[in-house]
Amino acid sequence: MSEREQLEIATELWDEIVGFLSTEDDRQTLQHLNLINRRFHHVARPRLFADFKFHPYSVASDSYGMSAEHLLLPLHPYPQRLRQRLEFWASEDIASLVRDCTVQPLEFEESERAHPPGEDPYALLKAFYEFLPRFVNLKSFDAFTLHFTNLGIANLCLLPKLRTMSVDMCTVAEGETLDTPSKLKLETFRFANSDELEEWWLRGICPDSLHTLGLDLSGVYDQRFFYDLQPSIPTFHNVRSLELALGRHPASHHVATLSRFPGLKELALPRWGGMPGIAINLEELGDAKYCPLLERYYGPAAVLPFLPLSTLTNVTVEPCEPHGFLAKIRSVVEPQSTSRMWYLSVSFVGYLPSLRDLSDLFLNLTILRVTISGRPWFYAGPETDDSQVAVSFFESLPSSLPQQIVKLAINWRFKAPVVLPDMKQLKDDILAQRPTLKTLWIHCVHSAFVWSEMPDGNPSMAMGGPEFADSILPAFEMFFSGFWRSPDFREDEVSTVDL
Repeated sequence: MSEREQLEIATELWDEIVGFLSTEDDRQTLQHLNLINRRFHHVARPRLFADFKFHPYSVASDSYGMSAEHLLLPLHPYPQRLRQRLEFWASEDIASLVRDCTVQPLEFEESERAHPPGEDPYALLKAFYEFLPRFVNLKSFDAFTLHFTNLGIANLCLLPKLRTMSVDMCTVAEGETLDTPSKLKLETFRFANSDELEEWWLRGICPDSLHTLGLDLSGVYDQRFFYDLQPSIPTFHNVRSLELALGRHPASHHVATLSRFPGLKELALPRWGGMPGIAINLEELGDAKYCPLLERYYGPAAVLPFLPLSTLTNVTVEPCEPHGFLAKIRSVVEPQSTSRMWYLSVSFVGYLPSLRDLSDLFLNLTILRVTISGRPWFYAGPETDDSQVAVSFFESLPSSLPQQIVKLAINWRFKAPVVLPDMKQLKDDILAQRPTLKTLWIHCVHSAFVWSEMPDGNPSMAMGGPEFADSILPAFEMFFSGFWRSPDFREDEVSTVDL
């Protein structure tokens, strides 16, 4: 393309075109564009220096130690080069271009390649903290195994555009006690895997500015630690999205924490490391109710009775025993109440003869995804014939669905072969009783059936054996998971599945 042709294209359009280039994968292309002419220089240069990654020290690959004695400096001449690189990025012309910063250690397979004990492992880290105020346009800061100091926190608080921060496996620098009065004015904060800083971080963030919060406490060893800290945690009235990883902690400790987030619209409580099907004891919570504005929930079924079912629209329930789940919901659903819930994804560990009871509880469901899998190894009940259960379930399916169902997905995970009905006839029977249906997925271990009414009104249908079932499973998971908007969910990550 000639320079004249380049000039005929608006700068705003070049900005959009170059915006598709990755600062990592397409860095060489950006460097070439930066050198072509003044116009491309102004377009490419901000993207070349938008992401800054810095390594203030090193660790051996087999140990991400939390104490200063585990931190190492690389052998000469790397410290000098890293210092020079830091000074370049912190220079007046470059620092203002940085939008995202990631700080994490270098990794060596052998510690002998790093500086011997006796050297100050914080030498580069101290310089980094001193230069922080120069990054005036920094929007996002990610820290992994970083040792924080009061100076580092205070200088982060000085950054006027910092809105997103992620802290993973971080601690306090040796000899420091975090006591800075400054508060971070963040909109999004994620914290994980530390036994020391949970309370400080939640007190060190301005409560009025925070909108999205992710707390992974699965690595905290004291099971009552976070629960005992609740009196000192401020109330975050403006947090709308919360993800709180339960780990192996008693769920009641975490559920009670929800009182600090009265404005929640989205709540995710993933039970990392939990055993599907094992009951959660929440009796100590009594009749408490939390999150009066909640609309979307992902987590254990046992928590649902403590949430406002009348406001929920989207619910994803982790593996649970079907009859126990239905009993819990019946105990809190008010007679003649109108449910707003239009999306439900539930995974049952055990046999379910029909969806009728489920449909009667949630009358307005338009999207329903049900996974049914075999009893866990610890189940002591009588054995059941998988084939007979499947026959009964699919025979009752057309008449047991919600009246306004639009999208239906059944994932049958019993490993034993079962005799399935004629899927085309089953689809016709469902449409005869539920004419609103537009999409039907039935996925089993040994076969799968997919039917959908396309936007132009024409149907699309496919079916097949084990290979076909395996091939469409990723699309199945994606298509029916996009309706839950977790704190990390983005609208553009969900696309229409090509049938």
